Amino acid sequence: VAGRSGIFAIDDNGQLLPGFPLLMAAAPTSSPVALDLDGDGRLELAALDDEALYVWDLQRVAAGYTGTQAHWAQARANAAGTRSLAAIQPTLQLGTALLAEESVYCYPNPVGGGEDAHLRFVLGRGARVELEVFDALGARIERRQIDGLNPGENEISWSVSGYQSGLYICRLEARALDGQQGTALVKMAVSR
Repeated sequence: VAGRSGIFAIDDNGQLLPGFPLLMAAAPTSSPVALDLDGDGRLELAALDDEALYVWDLQRVAAGYTGTQAHWAQARANAAGTRSLAAIQPTLQLGTALLAEESVYCYPNPVGGGEDAHLRFVLGRGARVELEVFDALGARIERRQIDGLNPGENEISWSVSGYQSGLYICRLEARALDGQQGTALVKMAVSR
């Protein structure tokens, strides 16, 4: 169920299920959806707010949340009652920008204790990427450099086990062999 501060799941007795609520930066703008978004055979939970799409791996929320098929409340119909469900495979559009800032996001956000942070981004061509993470006071607490990333979607993952609860800024810089560079800033919250 979408609530004011995120996604809530309750059992038959009205009790919150383990791992819930899943908090969001703003109130959800639609009902959450359970589906196998990345084609790995496991269900993910997705929800929207005014600015972002949130996707949670249900087995990371709680190990017992397994499944490969979502059961739609209106069997073989969509919410508009058209009796059809269409799966659309997104097409990656590589632009001329080396690193499109709108393609960069961190998940989960906020990152919980014991979880890894993941930064996803799209490169317009092959490049070397540097990630720097700064705390709220501007001190650099993490730096990673990865050479030879290919054009298209990429992801960097790292442990936040040594981070304190709070807000962090992730600075991602990409440099191509021809000297072109792109930079993006992303906010990340850590909640313990």
